[in-house]
Amino acid sequence: MNMGGFYLPNQSVEAEHMASSLTSTDFEILGISTKHRNEKYKRWSIDQIMMSTAYIMAKGSHDSDTQHGAVIVDENNHIVSSGFNGFLKGSADDILPNARLGGHKYKFMVHAERNACDQATRADLSNCRIFVTGVPCNDCMTTIINRGIRIVTYGDVGHVQGEGFWEMHKYLINAHNVSVTKYSGQIINVDNAVLISI
Repeated sequence: MNMGGFYLPNQSVEAEHMASSLTSTDFEILGISTKHRNEKYKRWSIDQIMMSTAYIMAKGSHDSDTQHGAVIVDENNHIVSSGFNGFLKGSADDILPNARLGGHKYKFMVHAERNACDQATRADLSNCRIFVTGVPCNDCMTTIINRGIRIVTYGDVGHVQGEGFWEMHKYLINAHNVSVTKYSGQIINVDNAVLISI
């Protein structure tokens, strides 16, 4: 039926059509069959993608010795923030110390997890997960906990751990019911990735 340029479907026919189950002809028309599938295609898991992204983020680090990256994803696996260890926004990147020698870099570096939490597109990070290239330090763990994140997946990049680090780490994750898991699986090899011009 046409009412002033608007098409109004015959509701009884539409209801009958919607109520009927799909037939093999419907599936064929829609292309839903094995002949339209390529099973050789290998799709990455969300965890692979996010952990790889954390390692890619680490490539933005100002630190010449240890590069860390972090990615925060929400309950729908959408990225809400990312970060790397580096200088404060607006710092003189080209003159500040970025090497371990002398220990001066530590006064200027902000960790990847803190950067990711600070730059998140939403204030409440409850129900979010964070992927980090290494075990978060205890200061970063307190930030992660304070922002509501309760699932942490970490990679294999190390960092300096002082006396009592693991005791405090265990206290924080147990007292606040945080799941901390070392990532196990394949990710992109960022150190051997080939850069191309596009």
